[in-house]
Amino acid sequence: MGRSKFAKVLTTSVGVSRAVSGSGFMAAPRPVAKRWLGASSDEALYLIRAVGGRDLALGVGVTTAGITGRSPVGWLLAAAAADLVDGVVGAFFLDGPGPTETM
Repeated sequence: MGRSKFAKVLTTSVGVSRAVSGSGFMAAPRPVAKRWLGASSDEALYLIRAVGGRDLALGVGVTTAGITGRSPVGWLLAAAAADLVDGVVGAFFLDGPGPTETM
C-alpha cells in the first residue's frame, strides 16, 4: 500500500470512528455520563449529547476529507483542539464525585 493510500485509509478510519462514537454519545448519553461524570442528570446528559454532536461533525469532516482526497489537516487540528479543551476542562473544572463504577 502506497503512502497516500495508507494516509487515505488512516484518515477515513479515524473519521469514521469519531463519527460512530459521537453518534453513540448522542443516542445513549446516560452510560457515558455515569462513567465520565458520575451522574446522569439532565445537565450531564446535555453535555454528553453536545460532545457527541461535536464529535459526529468532526468525524464526518475528517471522513469526507479522507474519501475525497482533500486535506484533512484542518479537521484533524479542530479535533485535536477539541480533545485538548476536553482534557483541560476535565482536569481543572470537573471536581465532582467521579465515576460510580469501575471497569
